Amino acid sequence: DGYLYGRGASDNKGPILAAALAARAVQQRGELETDVVFIIEGEEESGLSLPQRGFPAVVEANLHWFRGCRGILICNNYWIDDATPCLTYGMRGVIDAEIWVSG
Repeated sequence: DGYLYGRGASDNKGPILAAALAARAVQQRGELETDVVFIIEGEEESGLSLPQRGFPAVVEANLHWFRGCRGILICNNYWIDDATPCLTYGMRGVIDAEIWVSG
């Protein structure tokens, strides 16, 4: 029926699908002037930390994906109503950080 159902459909799966379809449409018109790379990690509710899930290792092993990067789109948004998307300019929730201090 053209709808997505399930957990994360409005704040994760939907925005990812919209971005992928938009990139495909621009590419099909011959107007995509740069590479587009999608990195999707969907185990935030697994109870494991980022290192345990392996996400940082995958990113670090493939830093070449980001050479010449001109922008990053975070697809973890929701819609304010049926016609108004939310623009993410900051994130909320769990912080998984490693801080090194020396001197």
